[in-house]
Amino acid sequence: MWWPRVAEGELPLNAAKGDEMFGYKELDPTNRLLILKALCELRAKQDDIASYVNDSLKDGTEISYFRKNKIGGDGTATFYWYDGSSAIGHRLYKQVNKTGANSRMRGKASKNWPAACFQWEILATNLEEFQKVVNELSSSKVAAQVAAGKTIETDVLPIIQKFQKVSLWISLIIVS
Repeated sequence: MWWPRVAEGELPLNAAKGDEMFGYKELDPTNRLLILKALCELRAKQDDIASYVNDSLKDGTEISYFRKNKIGGDGTATFYWYDGSSAIGHRLYKQVNKTGANSRMRGKASKNWPAACFQWEILATNLEEFQKVVNELSSSKVAAQVAAGKTIETDVLPIIQKFQKVSLWISLIIVS
């Protein structure tokens, strides 16, 4: 059984000869996310994945195809990530890293790292939301946030603006 290798507790789904999809749809979002995470971790543990990534990189595939780069952060525990395409839409995420209260331990105790906890928020999914985030970050007193705002403004906003223009153009053609 694969579930215990990647997750704790009981597998939220039972084999149903293809009808698992209906059970999956009825699960709460937390359990669906746990299943997705477990499947991703299981796939990442397969022997062929490292060679596939390495071969693809040698063939000229950009690293961003396999992982996303951070846009920036606040210098401590908050990071901003962008992901998007015309197929999946565009999103700006905020990752907040939270650690236990004992994260400043010294000596032998420091080897017992607290479990990392991440909180994710979607900050923007359209041009107006992206512009609002840029304005907020650019007016911050934290230099790292200002830098993140500038990166979004120069690297991401043009992509979103182009995407919105193309989407508007396509919708006008369809209506006509």
